[in-house]
Amino acid sequence: MKRIRGLGLVLLTATIAIGSATAQAQQVRDVIFASGPQGGGWYASAAAVSQILTENFSGLRVTVNEGGAVSNVRTLNAGMDANVGYSWTSFLSDGINGRGDFEGSPQETVSPIMTMQRNYISIAVPARSDIHSLEDLSDKRILSGNRGGGAERAFEKLMGLIDVTYDDIRDAGGSLVFTGYGDGPSLMRDGHIDAVVIPGPAPHALILEVESQIPVRLLEVDRTILEQFVEQNEGFGIDAVPAGTYRGQDDDVTVLASYTVLAVHDGLPDEFVYDMTKALFENRQKVADVVADFDFLTEETVFHGINRDNVHPGAMRYFEELGL
Repeated sequence: MKRIRGLGLVLLTATIAIGSATAQAQQVRDVIFASGPQGGGWYASAAAVSQILTENFSGLRVTVNEGGAVSNVRTLNAGMDANVGYSWTSFLSDGINGRGDFEGSPQETVSPIMTMQRNYISIAVPARSDIHSLEDLSDKRILSGNRGGGAERAFEKLMGLIDVTYDDIRDAGGSLVFTGYGDGPSLMRDGHIDAVVIPGPAPHALILEVESQIPVRLLEVDRTILEQFVEQNEGFGIDAVPAGTYRGQDDDVTVLASYTVLAVHDGLPDEFVYDMTKALFENRQKVADVVADFDFLTEETVFHGINRDNVHPGAMRYFEELGL
């Protein structure tokens, strides 16, 4: 009899625990998703993520906002204007550890979920321009994305490695355009900018749009500079946009690469994060159908560029169940 009573108590405790966990997941009614600028891959993929979440959580409202890789870390850490969103593995690591853009201000209430995408950081210029190196950009008009975005911060650091600051560019007669990537095709077509910095897949829809209007080419960045950048900035890599990706591109073009990480504010309940991680990972092909480069996410790459010790416990429980 004692055993039966004990078992009944265990079953009752388990039932209460399951009910409590379910209630935790159900009490989240709003997800505010920090993505990237309109016209970019993050914004487009966030719509697919939104659809997956609303299909798997009854009554959940998902709002997608623009953002940037650096600013999103701060926004998610605060948890007021977003509770789920994207960053780059490099900037999230810097934020958690209080380095780089977050020097002296560690972001202690934001956690990674999984790595979702490889980004080629491409610099597109008119094919007939005299721009053939980073140095040639020192007096040009450049669209580098929204201020605080990943591409913008990476570009500023790249230029810093050749001792060129934003002020130097302006003093030499150039300019910086901090706006969404979607403005790039029309601005380049009309001669208002000389270069556009775009992170994302290869081929990228916006670069394809530009080349449908004027001949363009990708800027080859000196590998020595890229190696120095990667050595100084955790979470970046060196990759190549394959020959033939764009019209007239006969050779591979060496570029900087980064990795998109999905992150959350730590205030979200563990059970909700578990369920969300499960829904997104099992339906990841739906995101890749919208932005092809999100097919980077596999069981082998889920923690690429991420310190496992920092992964949200709800997400880690799901991945441990998969044996990852």
